[in-house]
Amino acid sequence: MAKLSKKDIDYIFDNIDIVSLVSEYVKLEKRGQNYLGLCPFHNEKTPSFTVSPEKRIAHCFGCGKGGNIFQFLSLIENITYNQAIVKLGTRLGLDIESNINLEAGYDLNNELDLMYYGHMLLADYYNYILLNTKEAEIALKYLLDRGLSIDVIKHFNIGYAPRENNIALNFFNSNQIALNTMVEAGLLGKNDNGDYYDVFKDRIMFPIKNNQNQVVAFSGRTMSLDKSVPKYYNTHETKIFEKRTVLYNFSDARSFIAKENEVILCEGYMDVIKAHQNGIKNAVALMGTNIDSNKLNEILSLVSKVTLSLDNDEAGSKAQIEIGNRIIKKTDNVYKLKFSGAKDLDEFLTDKNSKNPDFDIVNYIKNNKDHFINYKIDYCKNDSKTNIEQRISYKNEILTNIAYIEDESLKYILLTNLAEEFGIERQVLLKELGQVNVKRKKAAELWVAPANTEKLFRTINYDKKVCRLFKYFFVNRALFVEKYNELEKCYFPQDIFENLLDYLVIYYNNNLEFHIHKFIHSIEDEEIVRLATYIDETDFLIEENPTSEVVSDYIKYFSRKEITLEEIKNRLRVAIQEMDLETQKELLLQLKNYKK
Repeated sequence: MAKLSKKDIDYIFDNIDIVSLVSEYVKLEKRGQNYLGLCPFHNEKTPSFTVSPEKRIAHCFGCGKGGNIFQFLSLIENITYNQAIVKLGTRLGLDIESNINLEAGYDLNNELDLMYYGHMLLADYYNYILLNTKEAEIALKYLLDRGLSIDVIKHFNIGYAPRENNIALNFFNSNQIALNTMVEAGLLGKNDNGDYYDVFKDRIMFPIKNNQNQVVAFSGRTMSLDKSVPKYYNTHETKIFEKRTVLYNFSDARSFIAKENEVILCEGYMDVIKAHQNGIKNAVALMGTNIDSNKLNEILSLVSKVTLSLDNDEAGSKAQIEIGNRIIKKTDNVYKLKFSGAKDLDEFLTDKNSKNPDFDIVNYIKNNKDHFINYKIDYCKNDSKTNIEQRISYKNEILTNIAYIEDESLKYILLTNLAEEFGIERQVLLKELGQVNVKRKKAAELWVAPANTEKLFRTINYDKKVCRLFKYFFVNRALFVEKYNELEKCYFPQDIFENLLDYLVIYYNNNLEFHIHKFIHSIEDEEIVRLATYIDETDFLIEENPTSEVVSDYIKYFSRKEITLEEIKNRLRVAIQEMDLETQKELLLQLKNYKK
């Protein structure tokens, strides 16, 4: 792998669209030239998170967090800046690595970091064993016979835990990793005698990742023919793994989910893996047959369309009804993928591919969906053929589902179908529907930024005059170069401006034009990023073509000299005229101290 270079970084800047990137985490709506959504970094009901495709930055006017593509990804996924660069570079096919070693992203003295690190190492080790050892030949053949390619096995980092004792134990010992922590992480066991042992043996291993793309658990599929051995064994819940908070493949599918504005919910890992191999990359799997409400809300904050594709058995059908009942309260666009003659999506795709290597699953999915309520009508009709009381109960449930629908045409179609399938006059159902008192909660009205952005930075008391001075330097490099020596005489009322000046010197030494997304690239201090973004975003009413004299006046104002009583009073008069309350407070304090 090549080391990071400025050429690579510039290439990533130029080819990763910040709107598309942010859309993977935040549902955005276009407002003028920018995009707006709810901030992912703090709780808010009124959207204040703005993405500027022109400036290539994202910024929250409420909490101040954001930045360029690297800073945003680093914040949202809680990874290092370098890791964000490498991750985005990988999307573009760049074969790069950061100039830090593997361990640098983890504090190995921290218990949680060590758990993440142990999972990452073991996942890679199991994958190596599967693809490169004789003892894994049967397991590898099993996966190949199931129709998986070597490439997709590598992509999902599928591995194999051998039958022999203590493979994982010996591996952790050789890497000098604390065994007790690995027990806490669910990767090792410990018996009453204090002896450590491998938890997973003779199993195909599926790594499970959290939203930050970190391996946090495993699901192991046994290769044993012994019926007493559980088919699947999953890592128990730990400090880094809560089953309800995880969807299999969500971190990898996120960008495709955002692009398609749709998520396909499956039940099993193999459904997702086989779908991915067939070009369906917006599929995720439940960790069971249910989904946590917070996780469901997280999905619905990204997309407005959900397609259910759970197993075709009784448990899967009931789960789809339960999940669909919850989703329909949030969006009209809930569908059931239709596939027959197969237990699950994996089996369906395997059968279709064996009969027709050119089978187009993408087109099939597009044209073979039924609306969830139509699916439920059909299910409930068949489930209540001989039970009139049950049928009436189902009818009432479905009317409640329909009452949530906002699209009047869709509501008409669904009500008509219910009338036909249940043998009830449409007018009767329409009357009953009018008595159903439910209403979908409206999302917060989208907020439009006021013209005076200074009012949005309520908690930030930056000196406005210094901000105006830097605004001139942001738009005119020549002025900055010309006036740089004079700036050494300046005394800025807040130290942060001295730091900003240092970063600006470095930037203009390497760049001829100012671009905010590139300028903040090298700034590690979050507060300085916030200040730079604030100056760039705020209209300080500076002259479009400033003269050297205008900038000199500002520099003189902050020149390092003893300020006389008369000068303080003059500055106070100017601050009062400009209604600059913060400067007024500061000057009044200076006046008070001067009189002492």
